[in-house]
Amino acid sequence: MNTSPTSINTRRESFADGLTLRFDERENSGRPILILHGGGGPQTVAGLAAGLSRAHILVPTHPGFGGEPRPEWFDSIDDLAFAYLELLERLNLRDVLVIG
Repeated sequence: MNTSPTSINTRRESFADGLTLRFDERENSGRPILILHGGGGPQTVAGLAAGLSRAHILVPTHPGFGGEPRPEWFDSIDDLAFAYLELLERLNLRDVLVIG
């Protein structure tokens, strides 16, 4: 039986409002976990993501971090929350644990 974790893939999703979200995803059968980084960028949560090798993880790069564009209108935590809700809906993920 092969129990090695699946690889992490970098994906992008674009939305009608001009926002594009980049995120790393590892699809496994475990509960989905959305891991949000702080001001230090996504590399600050890489170890946590690696340690959750059996979970379905998503590690997005917030708009404006890591060279990712941030639309002018995107200027609040509400915008960030709604963007990730829209991403989770698009990916058809439910019962998502959020860390960060």
